[in-house]
Amino acid sequence: MKKNKCISIIIPSFNRANLISETLDSVLYQTYSNWECIIIDDGSTDGTQKIIQEYVKRDSRFKLYQRDREPKGAPTCRNIGLEKSSGDYIMFFDSDDILSLTCFEDRIKYFNEQKECDAIIFSGSSFTKSINDGEEITEIGIDINSSEYLKYYLSEKVRWLTPSPIWKKKFIEHHLWDESITNWQDPEYHIRILNIGLKFKVVDKIDWYYRIDSEIESISKKRFNMEYLLNRRNTCEKIISYLKGIEKEIFQKKQSNFFLKEAEKLALESNCDFKDIKLLSNALSYYSNTKHKVILKYLFTLHLLKLFKVPFLRGLLYKIRITFTDES
Repeated sequence: MKKNKCISIIIPSFNRANLISETLDSVLYQTYSNWECIIIDDGSTDGTQKIIQEYVKRDSRFKLYQRDREPKGAPTCRNIGLEKSSGDYIMFFDSDDILSLTCFEDRIKYFNEQKECDAIIFSGSSFTKSINDGEEITEIGIDINSSEYLKYYLSEKVRWLTPSPIWKKKFIEHHLWDESITNWQDPEYHIRILNIGLKFKVVDKIDWYYRIDSEIESISKKRFNMEYLLNRRNTCEKIISYLKGIEKEIFQKKQSNFFLKEAEKLALESNCDFKDIKLLSNALSYYSNTKHKVILKYLFTLHLLKLFKVPFLRGLLYKIRITFTDES
């Protein structure tokens, strides 16, 4: 009798003592039994490891490892987990999210029907207290070829997060996470893989749930600080370095518009340093040098208006902005 394929689910963990049990329970009670859960702890100090050890003692399919090299972070943990894995298929998951009861069973079923694929992409839903109160947070879009789908992804018409794909190990083991990236890791990883010509299918079925934790959410609302934005800019520069043609243009335009809006928000903060605005404006690579100078003038004027509230500057702002909004 042919043995069922094994799924390796890889979970980085860091200080999730209050949440990780629910995540691991959602793995433990899967209707599909041939799996291994590899948890790579990133240096937890709150008792997370003790909780995980209880699952390891309870079921040998759970395996706990420590991150044994630098740098710290989820990408390193995921790569270590991939090295440790023995499954035929790979799923990356987060330590506070939840799987549907039949997640593994359904994903294996679709892979059995689509043997030529390297990945199959599923939808997810967000929740706060209960998975029944959530709403879909992924827009996986239509089932088209990789090059066309990449254009949709770059323009953010479709989006999916780390748990959405299930990967063939023999494919994904050659495509590691970039451990130098500190922000915007998921998009970089997915864009890089789509860019090489991924064979995949999309399934409009919700089989995992993304937790919106109130404390974490309050932190994430503050994430658009200079450190985050400059790190995201660096990630975007990496992505631009390997995109070509229309894909590169789509991405540059989308991200330049994003950074312009963030620079506008920054300019409206009376205590901001205009040097930070200039640093951020370097991400506006879609615009020509001439347009870039106009945008800097606009941002400087916007900042002056916030500082001094001089009425005539409003008219000047409008005249300046209208010269480059035709490219937005």
